[in-house]
Amino acid sequence: MNAHLQALYSLQEVDIEIRQLQRKLQELDPGRVEEAALQAAQTQFQKVNSVTTMTERDLRDAELELQTVETKKKDTEKRLYSGSIRNPKELDSMQHEIDALGRQRSSLDEKILTLMDTFEEHRKAQLEAKQALEQAGLTYQARKKLYQATRNRYENELTQLAQHRQELASDIEDSWMKRYGIWRKQHAGIALSRVIKGDCEACRTSLPLTLVESIAKTDAVAFCENCGRVLVSGLNE
Repeated sequence: MNAHLQALYSLQEVDIEIRQLQRKLQELDPGRVEEAALQAAQTQFQKVNSVTTMTERDLRDAELELQTVETKKKDTEKRLYSGSIRNPKELDSMQHEIDALGRQRSSLDEKILTLMDTFEEHRKAQLEAKQALEQAGLTYQARKKLYQATRNRYENELTQLAQHRQELASDIEDSWMKRYGIWRKQHAGIALSRVIKGDCEACRTSLPLTLVESIAKTDAVAFCENCGRVLVSGLNE
């Protein structure tokens, strides 16, 4: 049994954990779906809020216009019935103006009622959009909090694994570390494979009995004929 290979296999297990954690860290979702939903909710609220504001402005303008028409109508009626004007044509003109102002008032009354109904509808939509925006914000913040907590945990674990790897590597001779580096490049990070019950653990190929015995009893470096990985004596080989 080659003690150097056993040490390298322990190092490889740590390297595999590090690589898996790094992959998890890269694939960690910071809340893309929740952020998109929040942006959509913000856009919808801005849209509804803008429409509501414009409707409110139109309603206010119509109410001010109605006040102006009513004031003018009252002033004209007061002049008409004051008795100070005796010219028939002027009296007739004033009566026509009063009638026109009355029609204008009726039209404005109808317009204001319509605007009030529309404004209430928009206000309701505005409230719903605001609630949706607040909920989307809470959901996104919760997702960000979970993401950050998970990221911190992964980073802490990576730090601990890196320290553990350094400790393991410090006990391995440089020449074996160099060979390990070459083997890793050749086999996508999995350089060594244990022999488990006569099989190569990496590719599940059945190994010759003589090779299994040699690996268990000598320091010889042997390779799996199928996958090419360095074979390391395992339990129950």
